Amino acid sequence: MNSTSSPKPVSLSVLRLFMNFMIRVSIVIELFVFWRVLGRAKIQQIIRILIVSLPNVLIIALIISSFLTIVCQLAVISLVRPRMLKWGNPKVDDSSSAFHLEPREVVEVDLPCRMKDGRSWRIGRLVRTNRRVMFLPTSWNVEPWMCPIGEIDGAQVVASPSMFWNSLRNLPPQLRITPRDESSRLFVVPDPYAWLPGQPASLVGTPLPVEQRVS
Repeated sequence: MNSTSSPKPVSLSVLRLFMNFMIRVSIVIELFVFWRVLGRAKIQQIIRILIVSLPNVLIIALIISSFLTIVCQLAVISLVRPRMLKWGNPKVDDSSSAFHLEPREVVEVDLPCRMKDGRSWRIGRLVRTNRRVMFLPTSWNVEPWMCPIGEIDGAQVVASPSMFWNSLRNLPPQLRITPRDESSRLFVVPDPYAWLPGQPASLVGTPLPVEQRVS
């Protein structure tokens, strides 16, 4: 069974990003003003200068933050979004799983994916049969990963780590599979929820807290 849905495109929380830029740019400019007058005036005069200069600092920060936000928005639309769509749905030969099946083993879910391996994400297919879970890499120098279903304690969809002050939205959620005697494996697949409906009871893990789920 192959069931995929179109993921939402990566987008930018413009207001959140703008406010982060505004705060940081304002602080940097105020620190620059403080550095310029430090040693040339008494502390009371320095405080007065910082207060008096604050409106101009905010205007400059507003202009700089607006420019940076527009640049980031254009970068997300033209660069990040198309690359992320391709990254989260790699092109993989869909016939590779047939070579790894045992007698009377039936494929239930077979999706293109990336598996986290250190700092890399290996390309392959994530296959769930009536007996095993398998990661079948496309690279010849990467070993397949296989685990019997009975030895898996849980399979859960978790949110991707936040990026860019949590301003990037709709980052691909990750599928975390937890074997009994190994560390958890993280996968990115086009539709991780295709893994969860109707799965065997042995694959149902303890639900994550609500704030960690992906809606």
